[in-house]
Amino acid sequence: MSRRIIASTDLCAHCNKGPPTRPELSRCSKCRLSMYCSPECQKAAWKQHKKVCSEAPTLKSTPPDAPVAGVRVKGPIFHPENVTVAPDHSVWTKGTVASISQLIGFPILIHRDEQEHGLDVANIESRDVQSITYLMIRPEIGLADMRWQKNIGTCTVVRADQKPLTQVALEMIWMYCDRILDVFNVAGPSNDVYAMYKPQPFRTFCEEYKEQYMQIPTRKADFENLSLPLQ
Repeated sequence: MSRRIIASTDLCAHCNKGPPTRPELSRCSKCRLSMYCSPECQKAAWKQHKKVCSEAPTLKSTPPDAPVAGVRVKGPIFHPENVTVAPDHSVWTKGTVASISQLIGFPILIHRDEQEHGLDVANIESRDVQSITYLMIRPEIGLADMRWQKNIGTCTVVRADQKPLTQVALEMIWMYCDRILDVFNVAGPSNDVYAMYKPQPFRTFCEEYKEQYMQIPTRKADFENLSLPLQ
């Protein structure tokens, strides 16, 4: 039995409307990620969505029996922190699937650990988390919803399959999203971008990324014992 997958957005993927304007949203029955406010919006979006839609993985229906290694991130600069995530942490029941991570075969769940305040908060820039914003981009448009762009605060990230998540693995997924955005900026939503939404291109990227950072003395220790592809 699959666990409840929380979509990466609470807005209609076509018209960008949501509660309270559009209180009822339904999910794409195949990928379980994109949501729509009406059959009309889903039909109108299908030409674009079908290029990124893939079968949703079978995920755990319950939280893990024991604590699992995860990663905590906060702030504009990527300084990940290893954390032990308890079975009763909300990430297991309310975490949001990062769409790109699912498409590349390494689904992760992201949970905002602090109460959401929209844009009404002091020192809002210090609460931006660029890595999370990139991880949460919508594959059709190359942008994250506004709630994942500003005032994000501290986030806990785990693997959806409940295996341990390492800082390096999360870093590579984030930087792969950065690569995707580079292509988006040049080609827009195109076949060049859609070709990246598969496991094999991500594996190739990880091999190149490891090779590159093995040449940097201060990072060599992070990668020399890294086995690829990520399991």
